[in-house]
Amino acid sequence: MQLSNLKLYQLKYFLDAVSSETLSQAARMNKLPRKDFCKEIHELEMALGVPLFIYHDRMPVLTKYGEEFAACAQNVFDELDAGYRKMQQLIVPEDDVVRIGFSFFASVERVPQLIGEASVKAQQDGERVNFQTMLVKGDDKAPSVEDLLLEGTCDLGLTCIRHLEDIASVPVGTQELVLLVPKTHALATRSAVTLAEVCQEKFSLLAGDPEIPAAYYMEMFKRVGITPNMTDDGQDWLSLVQSVASGNCLAIVPKLAISDERVTSVSLDHPMNTRKVYLAWPINRRLSPAAKYVKDLILN
Repeated sequence: MQLSNLKLYQLKYFLDAVSSETLSQAARMNKLPRKDFCKEIHELEMALGVPLFIYHDRMPVLTKYGEEFAACAQNVFDELDAGYRKMQQLIVPEDDVVRIGFSFFASVERVPQLIGEASVKAQQDGERVNFQTMLVKGDDKAPSVEDLLLEGTCDLGLTCIRHLEDIASVPVGTQELVLLVPKTHALATRSAVTLAEVCQEKFSLLAGDPEIPAAYYMEMFKRVGITPNMTDDGQDWLSLVQSVASGNCLAIVPKLAISDERVTSVSLDHPMNTRKVYLAWPINRRLSPAAKYVKDLILN
């Protein structure tokens, strides 16, 4: 006998037959004609290779095989029931904690504002909501916002990637890409510049942003017919700021608050100077009431 030959619904029919006075009664419980119900029991017996019942005056009596298998079948359903209850505990439908995942570059400045506004509104509405935030590290080995949503670690995510499968996403804002220059640079006081004005400068790319690849930055140069003079393959945020501050290069980066007073950001006059920020949530599982409340609050 192969385990794949066993059908779960036939195990249920068998257990219903065991607990019922007659097969007709068990068939009615499952809304089946008696003939079809008996056929399913017979197929189960054929798959097992042993008789489960003998019949006295049409009354089913368990064989020794049936008695043994009934205990096993009941264990199967007990385990399934325990697994279902475990899943419900993981979903925590009454949990008031909303877990938000986000990447540093896409939404590190947006998250505190969002949480503050949502907390005030929830208090006004009499909703119990507590927040947990999960910052996604910008490296290939770390899970992405998408990974956290799909695996159930996060309920909601703020991301610059628009997901298509198993994740719903709606744009909730934009993030500006700016030119990072030393404060001593001739363009540092300009309100905006074009890439053509800095085509002779050395550039370094930002590495570690999981939601905007180097190819995006290179496409920005390509759009205006420029081949940039690259100093390296890309640097992490802190190293890049240091390089710009030292006058070694310029960089195109997401607009963020910068603590280093030696650098400043200048707006870019470019058609690709903004990217959308999306609110994302999984569609492969049910959100808790608290998470759904926050999702609707942000969208509305």
